[in-house]
Amino acid sequence: MLLTKKMSDASNGSENLEPGRLTSIKYKTILPQGKTSGYKQNEKIEFQIPSDIGYFDGKQSYVNLVVRNTTTSNKSAYPSSFPAHVGAHALFNRVQLQDIKGFELENIEQYNLYTGMMNAYGNNSDTFDTISKVEGVAAANPRAENMTVNDPKINYFNPPTYGDVASNVITSGNVAVSNTFCLPINLGLFSAFANEHAAYPNLDIGGTKLTFYLEQAKNALQSLAHNFLEEESIRGDAGNVVVAERPIFLSDQLQCSWAAGAATIGVGGNLALRDDSAGYWDYGRCGFRVGMEVTDAGKVDKGTITSITLKDDGDLVVQTSGMVGVSGGGQILAVAPTFSYEIDKVELKLLETVPDAATIRRIRQTMTSGINYQTTQLTKISTPAQLVNAVVDIPSAISRGLSIMVAPVQTEKIGLDGAQNSLLYPQMDSYYGGNDNEYNYQWQVRNILIPNRQIELSRDRDPAIQNDVPTFYNQQVMSFRPMKEARALNAEKKIADDELSNPFFVPILLSPVGSSYDLVDTDPQLRIENSQSGTPAQILAKLMHVYINHTRKLTATDGGVMVSL
Repeated sequence: MLLTKKMSDASNGSENLEPGRLTSIKYKTILPQGKTSGYKQNEKIEFQIPSDIGYFDGKQSYVNLVVRNTTTSNKSAYPSSFPAHVGAHALFNRVQLQDIKGFELENIEQYNLYTGMMNAYGNNSDTFDTISKVEGVAAANPRAENMTVNDPKINYFNPPTYGDVASNVITSGNVAVSNTFCLPINLGLFSAFANEHAAYPNLDIGGTKLTFYLEQAKNALQSLAHNFLEEESIRGDAGNVVVAERPIFLSDQLQCSWAAGAATIGVGGNLALRDDSAGYWDYGRCGFRVGMEVTDAGKVDKGTITSITLKDDGDLVVQTSGMVGVSGGGQILAVAPTFSYEIDKVELKLLETVPDAATIRRIRQTMTSGINYQTTQLTKISTPAQLVNAVVDIPSAISRGLSIMVAPVQTEKIGLDGAQNSLLYPQMDSYYGGNDNEYNYQWQVRNILIPNRQIELSRDRDPAIQNDVPTFYNQQVMSFRPMKEARALNAEKKIADDELSNPFFVPILLSPVGSSYDLVDTDPQLRIENSQSGTPAQILAKLMHVYINHTRKLTATDGGVMVSL
């Protein structure tokens, strides 16, 4: 939905840097200030790019990381990885770009959440395999079917379990390894947004400071999932069954029977998928490792896994050194691990481009009038629990905007394991077990309601509101246009026809692409009506992450650097 009122862009009267003649192109390596390795959660990594690297191609520059997952359960490595839609970008809570004197050019907070949304919507299934090899991004969401322990695109920290079929025991996979990631830098001046590709004028601004603030490990990492097998009947026909995969997180409960400290689990070990070339049980489908701690549903007793074997009937037997007091039917799950990571190597790789003298003169002239770039700014707004009708007033600290994306982050879900962590995977309340609360929303801008009726959203395909979800999708696509092309509106794999499987946000495009909208006098509001007015306990408290996408203009003269909207 486009607003009819257009305002002039910050870049009016200026032009971006055009391609010129280059005398040389080469990669330069920049090491961080202070230590070059040993970085852990809540620390910061700072690079200083001296002005003698005059110009570089930000779109083809990247951060090279060697990350070691040090997450443990008891004394054993615990199978975990970065969320599938964020990849190793999950390490970065905030990315700040300044000139060498400390003047701020860009500052993207909750960088990992924003990058996860861009990855989920901006890539499709054809590109995830490639991205997973360099960024660790492997899917549009971090649900169990995209986080299985037998998927090499995700299990890059823990070698798979190659149990010996003859001896029928799983012994491997309990030692973690490090892995290397090459991460593009999602900043507007690095040509990450708006399909721009321009030289970064490092010489003209006198040098640059680039700082990465590291995320807490409990947010950056999550458990992997078992990928067991089961028979499913087709339309309830017991005589017509198929073998299906059954992913379930290590941190979720599995049905089992306990006896003498051993849990027997039905995993379909005597079944084989039609495309299973091995033809027998794949031990890599099991996420448990010898040495890990497990518990039952009550989480009172704990036991250390001593062996994992497969029975003739296809059931898995997990033997522990404890749990002897538990018997009969019950559950088994992994004891919550201690998530941690360490960066063993980090360096900034810049593709330096050296223009000829005529091109440098043209760049210097252009910089005096200014170049424009797209970026985003985050504001967090709290809404209390049990509030049936919430009004989110969009702040006008950023005076002009292109589009707005509001991601509801349930405060009580921040830092949870699996796909339950709302900080990196925002969802509607109804995503969480035992909760049916869904949203109706409508925007108000300059006292105009957009659209002219509420949009009612449901996780399932409901014929009564079949036109609302496509309208919502359309608004999402349009809100992405100033920053990136939206290629995927939901995950390739669905659970129970859940259409809203990507990271959830409420969108609006404020103006046509190429112009920006004045927020100061328009007071945009997002109005959300929660569906569970009769059971307000299901309406969860939220920290609304409001991303305002906008255009900035960078000017560099002999008097210094200036950024304007």
